[in-house]
Amino acid sequence: MNNVLFVVAHPDDAELAAGGTIKMLTEGGSKVTVLNLTISEKTREARQWRVQAAERAANILGYDLQWYEQGRFDHVADIKSHELVAHLDQLVRSLRADAVFSHCQGDSHIDLVGAA
Repeated sequence: MNNVLFVVAHPDDAELAAGGTIKMLTEGGSKVTVLNLTISEKTREARQWRVQAAERAANILGYDLQWYEQGRFDHVADIKSHELVAHLDQLVRSLRADAVFSHCQGDSHIDLVGAA
């Protein structure tokens, strides 16, 4: 796979669920992009910490980090579905993504139940 997109609800979801796969893909020459849909932190300091942690993870694993609407949403449920779908359609086309990964319907993480 040359171009791979991971779409996740929060920073750290991609790393926790597929960090090894992401590293394997980037080391194998694939261009990997991770799109975080939310930041989901209450305080400015916590939000900044999460952004910095996501940037460090991107550097370690070798992927391109992107934020939906600059991370302005706290919950995926706050995002209008038609706007998210339009954004994802455009992103998949622009990246020429060969594969797209995201949460599964059976994800047991309490914040992600129903997000898939």
